Formats: sequence, structure tokens, C-alpha cells
Amino acid sequence: MARYQGRLIEWHDEQGYGFIQGITDPRHNRLFLHIKSFSQHGPRPIQGCVIEYDLGLDQKSRPQAINVRYVKAKQVQKTQSSTSNQMKKSTSFHPIFIVMAIYWVGLLVMSAFGQLIPLSLLMIMLINAYTYWIYYQDKQAAIQNQARVAEQHLLLMSALGGWTAAWFAAQHFRHKTQKQPFKTYFALSIVINFVLIAFSVWVQRLYF
Repeated sequence: MARYQGRLIEWHDEQGYGFIQGITDPRHNRLFLHIKSFSQHGPRPIQGCVIEYDLGLDQKSRPQAINVRYVKAKQVQKTQSSTSNQMKKSTSFHPIFIVMAIYWVGLLVMSAFGQLIPLSLLMIMLINAYTYWIYYQDKQAAIQNQARVAEQHLLLMSALGGWTAAWFAAQHFRHKTQKQPFKTYFALSIVINFVLIAFSVWVQRLYF
């Protein structure tokens, strides 16, 4: 059985599980790892550490890492550098940050000058907090094979103003970042939110 190396990109210490990004085989994307899969007792895993493992299956025939052990720095294979660069690239500055900054500054300015319907800014903040929470709940449900949060609900919250929290939650929890057509619908929800904000400003000017 082939041995692989991978980097622990996500670790939930209290629950004792995490996910691996393959180094020797990049196809091992978010490979499941349980604390009981370590072949020897040692320090608790930490996010970012490099491990060596065999590829196995769980009781539901899903791939997971087995016979896991830690890898010393000098034993890490050269392909690690490309994986590290990919991880750094994914967390580097993203153009959407500019859109987010313009969006929130615009909301604050319009609210300060009374161009938004009263309490609109507060509602959008609450929707963002709620959106982040339901992304977390959906991620946990996906891991534990429990009832999921409907994608329509996630998209509705984004369209109502929670798209900034949704984006950060997706990156933080590594959730819904690649799935299609959800990514396309998510982009559409941002456009819809901008339209709703513009409509709110128009109503405020017309009737108040």
C-alpha cells in the first residue's frame, strides 16, 4: 500500500478530527482524518503539520487517512512547496475585499445621511451574523451526515445582505467554495443585494 504525505489544513481538536490536503498526491483534497487513525501516541495534531498516511475507507466506503504518523521537517517531500504556495495564494488579498469595503462604507454613509430606510443597517448586520452561523451549522451537518441547511436559504440570506459574512464563512470553513452552480448563484445573490439597496434608497427618497 502506497504511503502519502499531506498537510493538515483543518483540525477540530475537541471532536478529534480534521482534513488533509495531499502533498504527494494533490488529488487528496480535504481527506478525512480521525485522531484514532494515528499509529502511535504523540502530541495532539495542530493545523499546518505534515503527516504521512495510508489511504483507507471508513464504514461507509468513504476515503480517509489511516496508519497516520507525523513527518519530521527534513523528511517532507519537495512537492510541499507548491502546496504551501497554493495555500498562501488562497488566503492572500482578494479583489472582493475592495467590493466589501465600498459596500460597507456606502451603507454607513447612506445611513448617516438618512438615505436608507430606518434600521436597514442594523438589519443587515444581524443578517450577516446569522448567515455566518448557518454556514457553520451546514458545515458541521455535512461532516456528521445530518440534515443540511437548504442552499436556497443560504442564498436568500446572501441576497438580503449577508453575502459578506457568507464569503468569509465559506473561506474559513472551507465550505461551498468550489461547488457549482452554487458559486454562480452566490455571485447573483450579491447583484440582487445591490439592487435591493438601490431600491431601498429610491423608496426612501420618494416617500420620506
